[in-house]
Amino acid sequence: MSGLKLPRLAGEIEFCNVHFAYPTRRKLLFEGLSFSIPAGKSLAIVDMSGSGKSTIISLLQQFYDPYTGNILLDGYDLRDFQLKWLREQMGLVNQESALFATSIVENILYGKDSADMEQVIEAAKAANAHSFIQSLPDGCNTQVGEGGTQLSGGQKQRAAIARALLRNPETLLLDEATSALDAESELGVQKALSEIITIRDVDQIIVLNNGGVVECGAHSELITKDGEYATFIKLQISSDNSENGIGKTLEVMRTSESSTTIQSP
Repeated sequence: MSGLKLPRLAGEIEFCNVHFAYPTRRKLLFEGLSFSIPAGKSLAIVDMSGSGKSTIISLLQQFYDPYTGNILLDGYDLRDFQLKWLREQMGLVNQESALFATSIVENILYGKDSADMEQVIEAAKAANAHSFIQSLPDGCNTQVGEGGTQLSGGQKQRAAIARALLRNPETLLLDEATSALDAESELGVQKALSEIITIRDVDQIIVLNNGGVVECGAHSELITKDGEYATFIKLQISSDNSENGIGKTLEVMRTSESSTTIQSP
């Protein structure tokens, strides 16, 4: 495969005046979207219209190209990279993560098949999955069933987080990772995610509305402004009686500067 592969990736991401519409639609979803994430920093995205967060992930993973504008990784246009290599630099946890009909350890190893058992255990611990894995009938060799049907929703998501962390990606993408879970399952996943990042300690939050960024700043700064973000947080807390529910509607991106070829957070 042709395309650019960097010997060392820092992980800086920049959206530069991006205009985008899905091929089957005429209306632009993004109109001049611009933001950046420095290497080693984290970004949370709040989308007031509910249609842009997952699209940003699709653009980052090169499932689509911008209509106009550029998306840069360490200063290079994403379209210049070898696609397989580019996607290997990213770890993604979706709203409903898919597992394969094999053992739980083999599912986690899909993140990095060259990893040893010690690395798998460390990833499982970081994802708050190790204890439930140990309690399964055959431990890490327990068969999860097609699509992970032998596990609960929360267990599936924690296994998916472990898989993403095992890859040790330059960019970690969390796309509403608890939105499809019931309250009990959500608690276990929220604990895992809080070990990685929380809305209060992300470096930057951007608020999207009508195709562009309408607010940008840290949690405390945006709360003080009492604008769209502050209203959103009040509604979420009122709905869920805690800040746990906030993660249901967020996409969090975390990048990291590393010293080797494929390293991360």
